Amino acid sequence: MGGNFITNSGITDRSLFDNRSKTATGEPKVSPSVDSPLKYDHVMIILRNGIGLNKNGNTSFGGLGIPLLGYQSDTYTFQGTFDLIPTEICRHEFAHQLLGSNNFHCTGNAPDANYWIPIPEDIVC
Repeated sequence: MGGNFITNSGITDRSLFDNRSKTATGEPKVSPSVDSPLKYDHVMIILRNGIGLNKNGNTSFGGLGIPLLGYQSDTYTFQGTFDLIPTEICRHEFAHQLLGSNNFHCTGNAPDANYWIPIPEDIVC
């Protein structure tokens, strides 16, 4: 179902990406997964070279709504970037998955608002 699937590391077993079943937002997940059919636990979409997209993104505690290679996802984040490496926005949007909605903004750009995974100072691309 869903066509060819292989990662850069040579993984071809999609079930390795379904380790937990989502119950409700803010509630513990069931592990090991009982999803049938399987769902990706989380999908991170990064749009590169998008004019005006630096540091833009969103997160969803629901799935993508469309299958990705034949399977749905429990959650997703979307990040856009033009000429910047999207480290900050990826970190920010994924933190929402762990810590909650906008009421829990914790990884903004303000110097005093960075409470989660620090930005490496020596990122080399």
